[in-house]
Amino acid sequence: FLEGRDKMALQKQLDAERKSRLHILSDFENERKQREHLIRQLEAEQKLRQSLQKAVSTKEELRLKAEEEIERLNQDIQEMMDEIDRLRTFEPPDKDEERTLIRVKLFLEDEVRFFEIEKDISHEELLLQVGKIFMESFILKFEDDDHHLIALKTNDDIRLALRTIEDAELAFLKLVVDKANARRGFFSRMRRKLGGNQPEEAGETKKDEDEDED
Repeated sequence: FLEGRDKMALQKQLDAERKSRLHILSDFENERKQREHLIRQLEAEQKLRQSLQKAVSTKEELRLKAEEEIERLNQDIQEMMDEIDRLRTFEPPDKDEERTLIRVKLFLEDEVRFFEIEKDISHEELLLQVGKIFMESFILKFEDDDHHLIALKTNDDIRLALRTIEDAELAFLKLVVDKANARRGFFSRMRRKLGGNQPEEAGETKKDEDEDED
């Protein structure tokens, strides 16, 4: 009987110890799961922190870019305001004062020269200026808006040519250098100076004078 009671007591003790171990194992498993859960939470928090840091860095870059853009726009606005102030105070020059120089295109066969002359230039001054370009004898002719060539021999011819381009609102004065007629005119003037009285020379002089007039 006593032996039976000892066996039962030992069995109960063993069962109690087994339950205690199972309880410990269960607690350990729960603690492991809880630790894994905490680790996942920490990893998630770390990723969230990195994402927030990246967002903050991006916002800072955007803020700096926005400040630079605002500064540039302010400079552009200031330049525009300065330009508006300049335009408000701008006084256009008088038309007569603005066109004190006349633009000239000078033609000799296929060669073209471009220069400017004063509005009140004389015939002699114009010949000297053209003579600096073409170092030969020549007759200077003006082409009007009807494409007619008109010889320039006096100051009145110059003034008429300038008035013609102003009335026609042409961009430039077109002058043509005629070297062939200049040679004929030169020889006829030389014959007149020498005072030749032969009939044939007189006829040639008359012919040259007619060519000069043409």
